Order: sequence, then C-alpha cells, then structure tokens
Amino acid sequence: MAGDDFDASVSSPPINEPEINRNLRTIYIGNLPVDFNKKKLVKVLKQYGKVEKMWTRGAKPLSALPKKIALIKSKLHDKHPPLMVHAVFETIAEAHNSLKLNGELYEGCRLRVTMVQEKIFDSRKGVFAGNLPFGELNCIYDSLIRCGV
Repeated sequence: MAGDDFDASVSSPPINEPEINRNLRTIYIGNLPVDFNKKKLVKVLKQYGKVEKMWTRGAKPLSALPKKIALIKSKLHDKHPPLMVHAVFETIAEAHNSLKLNGELYEGCRLRVTMVQEKIFDSRKGVFAGNLPFGELNCIYDSLIRCGV
C-alpha cells in the first residue's frame, strides 16, 4: 500500500541550547507599581548580579499609543493592574540569588519574584479573593503574614 512508507512519529524541533540557558537565568518579577522606574529596579537587582536584559510585560496604554511608547512616556491607565518584568542575569547562580526579593516591599508593593520556568501556582494551595478594587492586594498580603502564611 502507498501509505505504508509514511512515518507517523512526530519529531520535535531541535532544542536551542542558548535559549534553555537563558531561561535558567531569567526571573519573573510581578506586582510592580505602574509608575516604577526601570533604572531604580536595575539598581536593586545589581545587588544580586549583573542584569543582561530586562523587559516589561502587561502594560495597558492610556490611548492608542504602542505599549513601548506608552511605557517610555508613562501614559498608562491610573487603575492599571500591576506590571510584570522579566530580567535575565549573567549566571544561573545570580538569578537564584535574586529570589531573595520575593515578598519584599518595593515602592509600596510586595514583589513576587520567581524563576521563569518555576511552577508558580498550585491550585490546591490557593485562595480566591475576587471583586476587589485595584491596589488591595497588599492589604491581603499583610493580613496573611499576620496569620503566619
């Protein structure tokens, strides 16, 4: 039969070694204030090692501006949810060392710092707190710390 020569196995694309290495050196920083200063954040991160690259995620422009320009000109919504940043360190050890920032207060917001490839959420250990106005997350965090979480 003509179809017998067909190999049905699916081959995955070759893994790019530098990309894997970069992911191991990349951290996620969440819950940043909308008006955060990138240079100040780099200064904080320099305590843990050299930052090769850093980019912002989750920006919501005030108007029809492109996100990059809205970030540069600080033209973001006032009621914008917290911003996220990815930072690539020079070494894996520096990236792991920077995880000490997790839960630290930065410009009035509690930072969430994890490795990019780390599983962030376990649904069995989560609590849903809905219908909250923006900016109330820090109050919840402070209450949970008093409870020993």
